[in-house]
Amino acid sequence: MGALYDRMSRDLKLKNLSAETHKQYLRCCCHFVRFHMKSPEVMGAAECKEYLAHLQLRGMGPESLKLYVAGLKFLYGVTLNRAEEAEQLPWPKVPQKKVVVLSGTEVAAVLGAVRGLVPAVALTVGGH
Repeated sequence: MGALYDRMSRDLKLKNLSAETHKQYLRCCCHFVRFHMKSPEVMGAAECKEYLAHLQLRGMGPESLKLYVAGLKFLYGVTLNRAEEAEQLPWPKVPQKKVVVLSGTEVAAVLGAVRGLVPAVALTVGGH
């Protein structure tokens, strides 16, 4: 990506994003460029969608895909100042994980199965 890589890196620093986000967005965009072998400046939403579909077909899950979408949205929306391209990229739906909440009876059964004072206290003291 050359000069565009440097511009994006500067924009990421100006946005004060974390070092890990900075690294991952740049990595995602470099992979995008390698896939198409063209500069992002001559590509747009169609090429982004083609690339994202390729990642999905290769088995990439929605959590990882979301990172690629975010990186491409940053590249097009901020660095290239082409918000209309970035807006066309859909966010993948990430399934929400359901929290299992034990009933009072189940909690009592778990605590009743604990042997010893220290483990019982450890389970009953809230650790937020």
